[in-house]
Amino acid sequence: MTNHLERLQYWLMLRRAKDEFIKLTDQASIEYTIDDGAFFYYLEQNYGVEVELIDGKIAGEYNIVNEKKYLLFLLKYGD
Repeated sequence: MTNHLERLQYWLMLRRAKDEFIKLTDQASIEYTIDDGAFFYYLEQNYGVEVELIDGKIAGEYNIVNEKKYLLFLLKYGD
């Protein structure tokens, strides 16, 4: 049961981070093309999370590449 709840929490946190990313890039996207991979780069650079992609789609696994930044991710988007 915990694994299921952790997975749901992960998806919710990604959704919150994506909403923030869209807000941050909304104005720039009017004038510039935002690369599809920009969100994943944003996650890795700002929150230390490397999202696993399968055929360009987010999979259920991820790697923590910077534990200090990941802690910020947990604090900011976790419940």
